[in-house]
Amino acid sequence: MKKKGLSPIIATVLLIALVLVLAMIVFLWARGFISEKVEKGGVSAENACNDVSFEIQKGNAVPNGIQVQVVNRGNVHIYAFEIKEIAGGSSTKSVFEMAVDKGGASDYQAITLKRDTEEVIFYPQVLGQVSGTNKNKAVTCLEKGQTIKV
Repeated sequence: MKKKGLSPIIATVLLIALVLVLAMIVFLWARGFISEKVEKGGVSAENACNDVSFEIQKGNAVPNGIQVQVVNRGNVHIYAFEIKEIAGGSSTKSVFEMAVDKGGASDYQAITLKRDTEEVIFYPQVLGQVSGTNKNKAVTCLEKGQTIKV
């Protein structure tokens, strides 16, 4: 009988490789459930978005853009805005550094836009602290976006 089987060394290496691949798959799958907890004033920063309320007013046109003023009517400090420019069916996102205290208003500030921008959506960002650390992280309130036609 000249039957050859799999070497025990090769079988062991294959089993270890299989276990490592399965462990990596489980880790990547579970990582989606575990995320950083960002808090603002003792509550989740996502819940702080419920207290965000603002008005955005369009001012004069400026070369390559527009001027905007923000009035913060909510109970939360707005840290910045994530803006989404929509032009010809495509869109681009960027961050517009404009902080507005709760109950306050900003001065008119110019925003540089792409040449063929049709509308701009402003999403407010609140700044929270990552739980258990001294790091801050901005959280975008996507449900509070406001649109301006250019």
